[in-house]
Amino acid sequence: MPEQIQSTRIPSYYSVSFWRRWAKLYDRVVRLSFVPFGGEKRFRQKFVAMAGLKDTDRVLDICCGTGSTTALIAPEVCQGQVIGVDLSPDMLAVAQKKNVAAWVSFQRASVDALPFSEGVFDHVFCSYGLHELPREIRAAALKEVRRVLKPGGKFLALDYGLPKNIIFKLPISAFVRLFENDTAYKMMKGSLAAEIIASGLDVIFQKRALGGMFQIISSVKTTEAGNLD
Repeated sequence: MPEQIQSTRIPSYYSVSFWRRWAKLYDRVVRLSFVPFGGEKRFRQKFVAMAGLKDTDRVLDICCGTGSTTALIAPEVCQGQVIGVDLSPDMLAVAQKKNVAAWVSFQRASVDALPFSEGVFDHVFCSYGLHELPREIRAAALKEVRRVLKPGGKFLALDYGLPKNIIFKLPISAFVRLFENDTAYKMMKGSLAAEIIASGLDVIFQKRALGGMFQIISSVKTTEAGNLD
C-alpha cells in the first residue's frame, strides 16, 4: 500500500464553500449536460478503457470530485488499489457512497502536494479537474503526478478542449464561460499537452472528442524527463 503522508493544505484559490454548494447538484448537472452526446457514464467508460488497466494495478484518481471516474476504475483493479483525492470534503462524501469496495479509499489533499511517496502508482487519472487549477498550481500538480508514478506508469487526462469548428466552439465556449471561470478558458486556449510534457512526462496519445470540445491525453513516465521536441 502506498505510504500516505497526512497533511491537508487549502490553497488560496480554492473555495471549500463553493464546492459544498455544488456537491449535491454536480452529478445531476453533468449527466444532463452529456445527454446529447450519448451519456456521461459512457464517455467516462471509454476514457478509463484507454488505460488498459490490470487487476493488480495501483491507481490514483486526482481531483476525483464525486468519484464517478473512480467508480469505473475500481472494478478493473479488484486485486489492486484505488485512491481518490480531492480538496472538497463534501464531494468526497458523495464519492465514498458510490465506492464501497474494500480496495477503494479517499483522501482530502491538494494535487500540488500529493501525500504519497515517490513511484508508487501504476496509473494516475484526472477527469475534468485540471481546468480548475491556476496555471502555476497545475504545473506543480503535473510534476507531482510524475513523482508518484512508477517508471513506465501512465497519466491519463480528460478535460475541455477548444474546437476549431465554430459549430462546436460556440457551445463549449459558452458553457465554460457560464459554469466555469477564466482559468478554465485560458487552459482551453493553450496547450495542455505541452504543459504535461513540461512536467517531464512523455505524451504518447492525444485525442479530440465530441468535435474537439474535449481532449484526452495519455502520457508516460520514462526514466528521462520529457521535452518539447
